[in-house]
Amino acid sequence: MKEAGGARIQQLEKQFELPLTLRQVETSLQYVTLLRHWGQSINLAGPAVLRDPFPHLFEAFWACQQGFVSQTRIVDVGSGAGLPGLAFLLYRPELRVTLIEPNFKKALFLKEAGRQLGLDVTVQQSGYQDFRQWEKGLMMTLRGFRPVPELLAKVAKAALSWLWFHGPESELEFPGFRSQRQALIPGSRRRRLTLFRADSL
Repeated sequence: MKEAGGARIQQLEKQFELPLTLRQVETSLQYVTLLRHWGQSINLAGPAVLRDPFPHLFEAFWACQQGFVSQTRIVDVGSGAGLPGLAFLLYRPELRVTLIEPNFKKALFLKEAGRQLGLDVTVQQSGYQDFRQWEKGLMMTLRGFRPVPELLAKVAKAALSWLWFHGPESELEFPGFRSQRQALIPGSRRRRLTLFRADSL
């Protein structure tokens, strides 16, 4: 299993043109082992993600490498299995990341994964409504769902940038924000990253 994971990482390193350090490879393999183990008993992610989590890790790694992660303090809303929040830390352990996850079992996984992987991560088991530290110097990340107006109002009020991992959305207009940068994720025809900045920045 470890050998198969190592081969998959080598394949994605070429696809993304993104070589990993030995530590990054080891922690990525450990994360995937934990994800699949916990995923047998709780609904951490969809079957496709559990079958092959590595491309989803590399999406986050590539976002860091390409400069999409523009702040050192991140709040990842709706973290689920830790993608992209934990993945950011696997690539850049110096980041300060808060994972917001309302589901108790998923939050428990995130805490245990952070502990076993030796990552300095904060996990808040709540919805975004209960997060109070919307302040300058923070960046929000989202994956897999469209942000609701109430959430974006909080981000706009604090004049923050935010990064969205998404599919081929036809509508990328959000009041109070402008799209600063977008890119198609390597190897995909659908998956994109879009970085938004508050109009007040």
